[in-house]
Amino acid sequence: MDGSAAELEALVRLENRNFPDEPTTVEVLRYRARKRQSFYFAREETVWSGNCMIGYGSLHRAWWLEQPGRYRIYVSVDRAWRRRGIGTRIWQCLLSLAATTERIRWLESGAREDRPDALDFLMRRGFEPEDRVEKSELTRGGLNPGNWQHQHTAPSKVGAAICSLQEAMERYPDWQQRLWRLEHRLYRDVPSAVSFRPLEFRHWLAQRMDSPGFSPDACWLALSQATGDWIGFTNLLKETGSLRGLDTGFTGVERDWRRKGLATALKLHAIEWALNEGFEYIRTDNGSNNPMYHLNLELGFQPRPAWIGMVCECPG
Repeated sequence: MDGSAAELEALVRLENRNFPDEPTTVEVLRYRARKRQSFYFAREETVWSGNCMIGYGSLHRAWWLEQPGRYRIYVSVDRAWRRRGIGTRIWQCLLSLAATTERIRWLESGAREDRPDALDFLMRRGFEPEDRVEKSELTRGGLNPGNWQHQHTAPSKVGAAICSLQEAMERYPDWQQRLWRLEHRLYRDVPSAVSFRPLEFRHWLAQRMDSPGFSPDACWLALSQATGDWIGFTNLLKETGSLRGLDTGFTGVERDWRRKGLATALKLHAIEWALNEGFEYIRTDNGSNNPMYHLNLELGFQPRPAWIGMVCECPG
């Protein structure tokens, strides 16, 4: 792909035909492509029928993981064109492009649990389940604010306070460094089958500030009232492809401050902001063993089809 608007628009149409309940946009796909290509090996392949893109695939280094030789592969074929060898052709082409320069030891991919054909495609190629990412959604009316009103006072009772990132930017000239360090500390504790690679500040800054869905008004911090330290974070992203919906970016609290109601208070600030702004739903995803998933269910989020992460060890 050359990254032109026409190609990205064709890819958006393909993805939205395949996943009408998870629409995307040109801006989101362009951002994700830049993110992939700014680090390591990345290749894309497309198949067309006239002016209609009917197949797409990408292969790139899993730069966010510490495991060397690990790559992510993704293939999407229009439903009307499946079982004609298009997915296999894209798959083989991507691996052939990589063979000249890359030493692939593991391939990771995945599919939604309600797409058995995609899961079968991967299992026939030696993939096995590695993790399960639970997806859930909160709609207007799904949260009864009265049931959670007491949680608004939880931070002050333990010596913490909640503020928006927009407010923090006015108080802390080094807010970018603070947020980068906080996210790195919190990500280390996210339950995962593999270890994450810390992003250098310049790469983190480019990704965070370049995201089309990022807004300081849609980010909230928990701060220690005694020291001013940043101890918790949550954010919402306008990356759903729908003007009515939001994605949850990440929620976490420092170890010493957990089980004090801070994560719940942060999430309530985010949910109430979204409702006041007129959004219809918030979507999120969590590892099946992540306590945050159970908190989301308690808040009124409803389960959606989960993502099954899969991995294959490559010979040689």
